[in-house]
Parts: sequence; structure tokens; C-alpha cells
Amino acid sequence: MYLLARTLKNRLVSSIVYILSGVGFLELYIALYPSLSKEIQAYDQLAKAFPEALMKAFGIEELIFTSFEGYVATEHFSFIWPLLIIFMTLGFAASTLAGEIERRTLGLTLSQPISRTSIYFTKYLAGVLIILAFTLASIYSVVPLAALHGVSIQVSHFWSMTVLGFCFGLCMLSLGFAMSAIFSERSHVSMAAGGLLVGMYVLRIVAGLKDSWKDIEYASIFHYLNTSKALLRGELVGQDIAVLLGASVLLTLLGWVIFVQRDVAV
Repeated sequence: MYLLARTLKNRLVSSIVYILSGVGFLELYIALYPSLSKEIQAYDQLAKAFPEALMKAFGIEELIFTSFEGYVATEHFSFIWPLLIIFMTLGFAASTLAGEIERRTLGLTLSQPISRTSIYFTKYLAGVLIILAFTLASIYSVVPLAALHGVSIQVSHFWSMTVLGFCFGLCMLSLGFAMSAIFSERSHVSMAAGGLLVGMYVLRIVAGLKDSWKDIEYASIFHYLNTSKALLRGELVGQDIAVLLGASVLLTLLGWVIFVQRDVAV
């Protein structure tokens, strides 16, 4: 419990900053929506002019501004929100394992009567708790904020987005921990994980350019962050959740195996 509390304390300030940023962006879009909704027809006409490949690149299957859910799915949850949780989780993972190796402070923890397995999964649990707090605050805060601005919403749809967002965040955390177990410097973790994610993002774009290339989008983790279905229809695609959770388990186990076997300079 001490290690868990210490890990959470060390990341408290940065976690609060990310949570407030997520809530702040959501508040901005909610506050703007009443005035934007007056020009809703113009926005819908503009949406129809967007190339299909461009919409797919941002994970947008349906560009609909006639509802708040469609508006916020396009403007916030297809780009800004994923970036926030990616930066938060990769930053946490890089600082927690590779960062401590780089600072040569992990040796002190390893000298305690606690196994490497306990250290790894306790730190991972801290990350899970931070993701849970972030997703709940940055998504479900829409309920009081929408009420404050008199915006009508489908509450259940945002619950679906919260579940999907948590699963995506868990996958990003697991990727970060796997990379952090491999490398001994935070910058290397960021470059490796960031490069992989950029490559997956490019795959998603390329998949929309030709029908014959469509299947390669399944190799991109962003394909499974289907914000449009979650927010517009309140649907959770079982395959998307299964892939995100399955990838999380595999990456977490990979990181654990590497961490318990590697040499750590003290």
C-alpha cells in the first residue's frame, strides 16, 4: 500500500493537470454549442464536403452536427481527448519505470523486501486508478456541465464513451509499461511508443485511401476507438473492447516478463 500511495502522490500534480485540461476542453465545447447550433445547417453542409479518408483518419464514421453528441464526437473525442490520455499514460509509464532507472532511484525500491512482480503491478495499478479518475472526470463531467449551459444530452451515450475511453487508456498504459520495461530512459520510451502510435495512425489514414487497402486499418489501435458509435448511438462494439483489453493484457504481461528479468543499474 505504501508503494501505491507513493506512486500516486508522485504523479498527483500532473494527473490533476490532465484531468482539469480534459474537463476544461469539454466545458469549452459545451459552452460554444448553443451558439453554434444556430448555424447547424451550415455545419452539416460543410461536413458533407469532407473527404471520407480524412474523416476516417480522425476516427469519424459519421459527421453529424445536429446533435450535441455528434458535435463533441467530432470536435473533441476524435482528436483532443485521445491525445490527452496518450500523453498522460505514456508520461506516467515512462516516469514510473524507465524514469526511475534513469534517475537510479529504482534500486532503493528493489532493495526493499518486495518482489519485482509486486513493484511492477503496484505501479501499474496506480496507473489504472489515474486512468479511471481521468476518464470519469473528463467524460462524465458532461452531465453537470451540460445542465449548466442548458444543453440536452443522451447521458447513457457518454457512459458508453467512458467505458470505451477507459479501455483505450488501459491499452496506452500497457504499451507505455512494456516500453518502459525495455528502455532505461524516458526519452526512448516516448520515441518508441510515439513512433509506433504515429505508424498506426498513418495506417488508418492509408486504409481510407483505397478500398483494396481497407483491411490494414485493423492493424491500427485507433480503429478500435470508435467514438462515433459510442456517442451517436450509445453502442459499445464487443470486438473493439475485446481487442483493446486483449492488447492491454498481452502488453502488460510482456512488460512484466522483461522487467523481472532485466538488469537494473543501482
